[in-house]
Amino acid sequence: MTDLENFPTPGPCAFSGFQCEGKPRGVDEKDEDGYGRYISMPRGNYDRKAGIIFFTDAKGIWHNSRVFADQFADAGYTAYIINSTGIIRAEGEPYVPPAKIPGFKKPTRNDITTMLHNADNWLRAKQGCHKIGGVGAGGVPILNELSDKKTLYFNAAFIAHPTNTTKKLFDDISAPLSVAFGDNDSRIDQRARHAAENGLIKSSQPYQISLYSHVHHGFAARRAFTTEAEVFAKKQTFIQAITCKSSGFMIVLETISQFS
Repeated sequence: MTDLENFPTPGPCAFSGFQCEGKPRGVDEKDEDGYGRYISMPRGNYDRKAGIIFFTDAKGIWHNSRVFADQFADAGYTAYIINSTGIIRAEGEPYVPPAKIPGFKKPTRNDITTMLHNADNWLRAKQGCHKIGGVGAGGVPILNELSDKKTLYFNAAFIAHPTNTTKKLFDDISAPLSVAFGDNDSRIDQRARHAAENGLIKSSQPYQISLYSHVHHGFAARRAFTTEAEVFAKKQTFIQAITCKSSGFMIVLETISQFS
């Protein structure tokens, strides 16, 4: 088997979130254990609070991920990026592969668990968030967390082009999950997608699966595009992560979860 990962307005519509332009408006800082994080606060008045913990792609916390977090905040969510990759780049700083970074240490699962605990505590205890959604590319950390029955930080989650995960992680999820795949993804073939689907069915949790045509791996996070299909898929994956209703915004699948 192949292995595979109500807020009322005012506030601008989250559907603009597929863009990567603009200057980040959030704050880069460290949590109580010294792990780097990026925080972007919602603008406008909201009658109920919810947060998003954002896992970046392999390039870490940089311009694209910061701007994405800002646009989740524009939709009414307190957005919190954890440094799950161990890479933080200043604005304009070029990407350097981890192998070429002196002394680089990839965060362990224990590191990520600590980051998640600190993020959850900050969002719930200090910001008053009642619900937290997990959002990310790749999917392993989010699936690991969703399958942990002892501590569940997310009320719902969204992952794009999940790689290096197992069917069992999908079997074991304990919260609603939305997943986006690309049909030309060289790292996730049809058999792997079907394995994820079978796992989600077995989990008995509410789920959503979307397959986008004519796009390659990383389409939900990549900045530069050359085709209309790529632009469409990136925009739609953001909409998939944030559902816009006439009454406001909510974490994807939040309404479905009430049936579970």
